[in-house]
Amino acid sequence: MRRSRRKQRNKKRVLWAGIVLLVIAVFSGCLAWNHLRHPLAILRPALEDEANWETEIAKNFDKDVINFLLLGFDRTAERDKVFQIYRPDTMIVVSVNFRSGEMALLSIPRDSYVNIYERDIYDKINSSYMYGHEYGIKGVTDPHLAGLTSTVKTAEDLLGGIPIHYYFTVDMDGVVEIIDKLGGIYYDVEIPIKDTDGRLLVDKGYQKLDGNGYLQYCRYRGVGGDIGRTQRQQQLLIATFKQLKQAGKLVKIPQVYKSLTETVDTNLNLSQMAALALYGKEIDPEDIKSHVLAGSIQWAPRGEFDICYLVIDEQARVELIKELFGVKVEERPQITLPGPRVWTENNGPEQVPGEGQEEEPPFTGEDESPVPEEPWPEEPWEDPWEDTWEEPEDDQPGGEPEDEQLDWGNPDLSGAGGIIIILDLGEG
Repeated sequence: MRRSRRKQRNKKRVLWAGIVLLVIAVFSGCLAWNHLRHPLAILRPALEDEANWETEIAKNFDKDVINFLLLGFDRTAERDKVFQIYRPDTMIVVSVNFRSGEMALLSIPRDSYVNIYERDIYDKINSSYMYGHEYGIKGVTDPHLAGLTSTVKTAEDLLGGIPIHYYFTVDMDGVVEIIDKLGGIYYDVEIPIKDTDGRLLVDKGYQKLDGNGYLQYCRYRGVGGDIGRTQRQQQLLIATFKQLKQAGKLVKIPQVYKSLTETVDTNLNLSQMAALALYGKEIDPEDIKSHVLAGSIQWAPRGEFDICYLVIDEQARVELIKELFGVKVEERPQITLPGPRVWTENNGPEQVPGEGQEEEPPFTGEDESPVPEEPWPEEPWEDPWEDTWEEPEDDQPGGEPEDEQLDWGNPDLSGAGGIIIILDLGEG
């Protein structure tokens, strides 16, 4: 009898222990879910050094707004056989107002003529990573992190001190892998995408883009140059976001990120990414606003080359920052470059100040010269991949991706005028 009662008491204890553990697990799960449902509570505490922002604008910036910088690098595993340093040819600031639920995209053209962070020099903004990587940043020992710091800080300065809180980078291989793992993206391609030899890479029309087709579309500058490419990238990004939201696949993004450690990089942790993915379900893609910094194509000599830059329109820059961020920044003196050199009868270059800007060739977005001789320590860097890069034949659009896919059907989004933000990875 005593043994029987003892067994009953033990069973009750086990039962109660199980109930208590279940309650704790459910309660903890609810707390975690509630935590993820409030991304600002996760994102804001991580910004411990806000008091150390370098500008008053950053220190007093709206606490309900978080800015992300998306960077698309022109790197592939194949290019690693030749190069060691790459450029962020796609730069998109994504600004999210968690109070109003508004989201805006601001593309910074890669050829923008800017003051490089911690360097007494102006250059194309896509060179900012190289300066940090090669010449270092105070207090940063890792070359890659120094390059990213230089890029982020250079972008902040261009925006008049508006803070960039987080960054996310991806290279060309990463774009292909991400899209393939998501099962492809349906999109109405408005123009045929061809390489420099006229070979068709992506046909015109509504279709399902695999990773390679998606990348080729993102990289294409044959129509509209770099500005046209930037606008198409924004449209594709919004369309991608819309499809992922409709298919309930936004929550899969952190899972995809975990599998791509070699081709993507971010200072967001997985909890923050998960919270953002959940928050994305609340955003209406049709309400996402997209902008591009305006400017004019101008030329200037650099070493033995004449370099083509995009000189930002100061008045337009100040007005756009006010519109997007609600902050009035200082209007700087408008920059005017001297123009290309004129070759004289004795076959020597001669700089004619102020000339050469009126009848400049149409902007194509192409680099008109190698990376400037300064500050590279040896000979000017020449990119043998410029306008020659081709994917292997078996990777051409139309084939089924070999990576494991997350099949989420065929949503009819032929009418979607879209964008998402995955990075143009430049043709050069």
